[in-house]
Amino acid sequence: MFTWVAIYKELAKKITGQKDSPDHLLQIVKDIKNKGLKTISLTDKMEDGTKTELKVIDPFTFFAMFNRGITHKNRMAILEYLKTYFDLKSPVPIDFDGIPVVQSTAAWFFGYAYKRNDEDIDLLWRLAERAVTKDNIRPNLFDRCLNIWGVGVAKLTVGLFWLQPDKFMPLDKLSLAYFKQRNIDTNVSDYNSYENFLKKIKSSGNSYKTISLEAFQEAISGNHDNKNGASMVEDLRKKPDFKEFKNVHYVKERSRVPAEDWLHCSYISDPHKKMLYGCRQLNGA
Repeated sequence: MFTWVAIYKELAKKITGQKDSPDHLLQIVKDIKNKGLKTISLTDKMEDGTKTELKVIDPFTFFAMFNRGITHKNRMAILEYLKTYFDLKSPVPIDFDGIPVVQSTAAWFFGYAYKRNDEDIDLLWRLAERAVTKDNIRPNLFDRCLNIWGVGVAKLTVGLFWLQPDKFMPLDKLSLAYFKQRNIDTNVSDYNSYENFLKKIKSSGNSYKTISLEAFQEAISGNHDNKNGASMVEDLRKKPDFKEFKNVHYVKERSRVPAEDWLHCSYISDPHKKMLYGCRQLNGA
C-alpha cells in the first residue's frame, strides 16, 4: 500500500528543477507517446480555432500525464520510463492507492493559448517549487493559481497532493463527501481557509493519503451518496447485456483474478481508475 509515494516525491524534485527547460519536458511527453503509451494532449488552440503545437507545460500538468483516467498498466509503464530517464532510485509502484485523478480531457492546469494569461505558467511553476522545497507556500501564490482558467480548489489541491502527499490534502469529490459524513467543514476558497482546514484534520492522526484512500473505500462501499462506487452497480444492472452476479469484487486489475473464477464480468471505472468488477465465482460463493 502507498508504494507510489517514494517515486512521486522523488520525481517531483526532479521536475520542479526543470523550470527553464519546458521544451525538455514536452519532448519527454512526446517520447512517451511515441512508445505507444497514452499521454496528455500536446495540441494547443488559438482564438480563431487554429490548432498549434503546445509550447508550455508545468509540473502539475506533467504529473497529470500518469494521473488521469488510464489503466494501472499504462501508469506504471510511464513511470518505468521516467524512472530510467531521470535515474530515479525509487521503485516503480505496484499500487496507486488513495490518488485522485483528473479527467483526460481536463489534464492541463491551464487553458488554451487564447485563454491563458502571460503569468499563468510561471505561477504554477512557482507554486510547485514552493510546495516541494519549502515548508509552506505563500497564500497569495496559491490564491493567484486558483484564478487560472480551469483550475479550482479541487484540482489545485489534487495537484499539490501528487507532488507532496504528506503536506497537502486533496479536496476532490470523494474527499469532500468523506468529510461531509463527519460534519467537517470543507468551505475552502483560498489558502488561508485551506490552511485552517489542514490544521483541523491533522488532529485525526491519519495521513492525508490514508484519508484519501478511506474516502475512496467508502465511496465504493456505498457508505456515502455518490455515483462513483457501489451505487454504479445499479446503473450496470440497467444495461441490456448485464448479467446478475452474486458477489462484487473490487480489484485493481482484472488480470489479478484467475480467469477460471469468472463466469461473467462487467466493469466500470471509478475516479481513481481502479476497476469495479461484478463476478460470480465457480464455487458459488
